[in-house]
Amino acid sequence: MADVTISDVMRAYAADAVAFAKRRFQMELDYSENSLADIDRVLADYTKSGLVVEERLTPEQMEKHWIFCKMLGGYVGEVIIRNMGGTWQMKDIDENSSSVALLAAGRIEGSPPQAVWRSLTELYKGGMASYYRTLMVALGQGEESFQDGIRTLKLPPLSGQAPENKCPANQKPWWKFW
Repeated sequence: MADVTISDVMRAYAADAVAFAKRRFQMELDYSENSLADIDRVLADYTKSGLVVEERLTPEQMEKHWIFCKMLGGYVGEVIIRNMGGTWQMKDIDENSSSVALLAAGRIEGSPPQAVWRSLTELYKGGMASYYRTLMVALGQGEESFQDGIRTLKLPPLSGQAPENKCPANQKPWWKFW
């Protein structure tokens, strides 16, 4: 078997998010920009009994939450990659640990899994649709205007159309061996 890359791992997490949303919420995630609103609904359901308090988590609970964040963050990252372009990367934190990052459109670095974590642990962070729209602004997408000395940026609406490079429905993900 070929070497597994961080891109392979994050695509597998994204595929898990698609399966999870279908199984748990009967949602059809299609990697469109609009599907990020569904991810926001999943996050709202996850925190309906309150925000996650990191200090109260056991190591097992912490691991469970991070897997959830990597799953949804992998999906959010794949939406970015498929609609704007980008690449997954590993970033060393120190000699014993690393983190996953996404370089969007070759220009803006962020971490969708960490953005998901913040949405679970911090009071209102705006959700993943807002995260995506903020990235659009940072990449200069939108229509800028000035009126009475006030700068306004009008963003294009999020697309409901699935990107073209989606895997065929009958093709198994690389990580499924059966």
